[in-house]
Amino acid sequence: PENVTIFGQSAGGRSTLCQVISPLNRNSCIKRAITQSSTGINFAIGGHGTDYLTLEQAEKQGEYFFEKYLGVKTLEEARALPAEFVRDKCFEYLGKREGQFQFVVDGDFLTDQPNYMMANNDRKPIPLMGGYTTGEFFDVISAKSLEEFEEKAHILYGKYAEEFLELCD
Repeated sequence: PENVTIFGQSAGGRSTLCQVISPLNRNSCIKRAITQSSTGINFAIGGHGTDYLTLEQAEKQGEYFFEKYLGVKTLEEARALPAEFVRDKCFEYLGKREGQFQFVVDGDFLTDQPNYMMANNDRKPIPLMGGYTTGEFFDVISAKSLEEFEEKAHILYGKYAEEFLELCD
C-alpha cells in the first residue's frame, strides 16, 4: 500500500483520471497514476470531459433505456434478462446515438466536469503521466509550423489558449 500506481488505457485511462480527481480518493493509498489514450480530458470547446451527465440526467437516460430498449421498469427486471439480449440492446441504443454510457457527475465521486477539475488543479496531488496509442488520441494539434500550431490552439482552447501555449513552451 505504500507504493501504489494505477494505470488505465483508453476508457481505463478515463477511469484512472477520475480516480485521481475524485475527492473520495484524496486520502487513498494511490501514489502515482498513468493514463494511456483517452484520459477524458480534451480542453477543446465541447471536448470530452466537459460533457458528463449529472446524476439526474443519467437516471432519466437509464429509465429511457430500460423502457424503450429492454422493456422493463426496474433494475431487478433488467437483471433477469439474458445477458446477450441486454448486450444487443446496448449496441442498438449506442448505434442509434440516442444516448451513451459514460461517467456521471454525481456530486460524490465526481463533483464537477473532469476538465474543470483538472484545470483548477482540484485533484489528488500525485505525479500523473499521460501517453497515447496511435490513432486513439484525438485532441493532439497537428501543425506544420509554430504559427499554425498557435492558430489552432486559439481555435481549440479559446480564452485558455495563451495559458495552454505557455505550458507548451
